Amino acid sequence: MRFGLIAVGVVLGLAACEPTPSMPEDVSKYSYKSSDGEMVITYGCVNGATAAETKTRSAKAHQYFDQRHQASVRATVAKVTSTPGLSAAQLDAFIEKQVEGNMKSTFDRFQCAPIDLRDV
Repeated sequence: MRFGLIAVGVVLGLAACEPTPSMPEDVSKYSYKSSDGEMVITYGCVNGATAAETKTRSAKAHQYFDQRHQASVRATVAKVTSTPGLSAAQLDAFIEKQVEGNMKSTFDRFQCAPIDLRDV
């Protein structure tokens, strides 16, 4: 539930990024600040032909994930307000499905996946 609530609360925006160490040789990490500046989301991206291509792809993945995430937040709010008696377990399952779908589609399109959310 905590991950789901964090995911609902995060509104991501494009920010400056730098690759960070500690990944397998074929994966690079790029971190972006959330639009509210309170969180950092890190993506693991499969390396492309060049470091510049990978970085560009990670920025596109972040923009895509941001749009999908914002749509998921709206869908979750709509679910809560339109479903009287919604249980915590039902809400958690709904949020988990949204988060997993967003992560999978981001990876499928950009070979990048969100791997960490943390407070600034």
